[in-house]
Amino acid sequence: EGSTGGTTAFTFTVTKTGATAQSVTVGFTTVDGTATGNSSCAAAGTGTPDYISQTGTLTFAPSDPSKTITVQVCADTTFELSEAFTVKLSGATGATITKDTGTGTIVNDDTAPTLAIDDVSQAEGSTGGTTAFTFTVTKTGATTQSVTVGFTTVDGTATGNSSCAAAATGTPDYISQTGTLTFAPSDPSKTITVQVCADTTFELSEAFTVKLSGATGATITKDTGTGTIVNDDALPPPDLAITKSAPGLATSGTDINYHLTVTNNGLTPSTGGTVTDILPAQVSFKSASAGCAFTAPSTVSCSFGPLATNLSVSFDITVHISVAATGTMTNTANVRGSEAETNQANNTDTATTVVSPQTTPGKVTGGGVINVNGGTANFGFVAQRKTTGGPASGNLNYLDHATKRHVQGPVTSLTITGNSAEFSGPCGSSCTFYVSVQDKGEPGAGKDMFYITVNSPAYTAGGVIRSGNIQVHNESPAPAQRETVATGAGEGIFPSGAALNGILLNGLQFGKGVDIPGDGSATGDFQALLLGTSLLGQPQKINIVGQASSGSVNPDGSAIFAGLSTVDMGDGTAPLTGVPCSVTATTQGLRLILGNTSLPAATLTAGRITIQ
Repeated sequence: EGSTGGTTAFTFTVTKTGATAQSVTVGFTTVDGTATGNSSCAAAGTGTPDYISQTGTLTFAPSDPSKTITVQVCADTTFELSEAFTVKLSGATGATITKDTGTGTIVNDDTAPTLAIDDVSQAEGSTGGTTAFTFTVTKTGATTQSVTVGFTTVDGTATGNSSCAAAATGTPDYISQTGTLTFAPSDPSKTITVQVCADTTFELSEAFTVKLSGATGATITKDTGTGTIVNDDALPPPDLAITKSAPGLATSGTDINYHLTVTNNGLTPSTGGTVTDILPAQVSFKSASAGCAFTAPSTVSCSFGPLATNLSVSFDITVHISVAATGTMTNTANVRGSEAETNQANNTDTATTVVSPQTTPGKVTGGGVINVNGGTANFGFVAQRKTTGGPASGNLNYLDHATKRHVQGPVTSLTITGNSAEFSGPCGSSCTFYVSVQDKGEPGAGKDMFYITVNSPAYTAGGVIRSGNIQVHNESPAPAQRETVATGAGEGIFPSGAALNGILLNGLQFGKGVDIPGDGSATGDFQALLLGTSLLGQPQKINIVGQASSGSVNPDGSAIFAGLSTVDMGDGTAPLTGVPCSVTATTQGLRLILGNTSLPAATLTAGRITIQ
């Protein structure tokens, strides 16, 4: 038919067969079939008319073999099926008609129309009900036929459903659709309406698609329309979550680390917050990460600044488990942000550690003196575990000469780690002592460490020992048939006239801790400060420090131990080393033998001597 406007000539040939001496005439007329004729092509742009109708007569001279009939077909750009009309011959004179009909087939040369769907982006709405998302499917190109196309909605980040019944939770997001569009020849477009569920739940913008398929009478150039549901709800507050971890198992008297992590699981940045950790009663605070502060008796607070979504901040808290602690130890931490949170279920987390006593054998002994407020204090102790998994045993004596605070009791728990040890035990009704020591080599004066804490009445003292010694023994204690532990810390007086090398002795202060296994040996330490008056009438203090190497227990319950000592006469002369020293201790006092000099027994006036 052509598609550049105007007309296309369809020429039909009428052939005369056979000679004649006469003229021949025949009439003709065009007849509509699927194509429609008209007197002109004025409205052909719509696809009708299809050709210009013709009626006339052909005259053949005797010599004419044929004649032609020209029908003008209207050229257009409207897509149509191929159409047909006929030219009908009739009323012939001087001839007969053998084929009276010629068919003109107008072959369509126009492109089928195209279909394309657009995209829609708009707010979901937040007043309940639904919001209409209207997609337009546009038909481009003229056609004389109806066009159909199928469509269906497809989930993307948005979820469809048959209704919006549960939309308040944020899902579903829209009502699913499936159907068919039918275009009349004159329809330029059709619409598909998808109902989006309105809610007040904050979500990221979500999307679904409408998919075209199965077109008839047209081709699809854009088969997918994207519906973008733009969130119009307010951002929720930050959602801070805390996790806390700790070792599942630990040993009494050791350090453990609590690791705390805060994560912002929300969609809104946090401006900061604080982690609060109330430490269990069985531990004492040692250190924590930057940003953390400790408030006695047990609160650790860790502050943090702005925290973006999906980011975390971590803190570590190191604590020391009491040597007396055993069993399950639970620690809970919580986080609070600067903004109020709607989800507080993840603001708290708990870590559990099962604490067991140390089971390995070991022994630590000590006797000496430390500085305290207002003066000095003497200590003497033996703490040991004789067998693997066995109980801790031993004894402590401690006397603060300034306050006269005396602490004495059996050792019931013990942990030894390297050159350090910690032990504890009862010291009366509702009273517990805790002692930690360090053995930094021999001799211990000015190096070894002794610290004591008592819970009731509260008392704390300690530091580097000024005299004496502490030993963490490398060998395991040997089982003994009759073992005796002799400890003491106190003050005593000598009888009138007692003297050492011409120095009149008034009294003494001492600390001792000696283990006597019953086989003639002994381990432990002894320190005594003899208080005297020089030949010039000036106060003079003689300091004696020794280690026990042999010992025994007399039938009357007194204990004797001996070893080599160092004696500082306190007169500016160099200390004497390797001086044989023997001590006989009773619960009422003690007697010293230095070299060949036997001193009279000193009577206990403060503190205690324990022989068990």
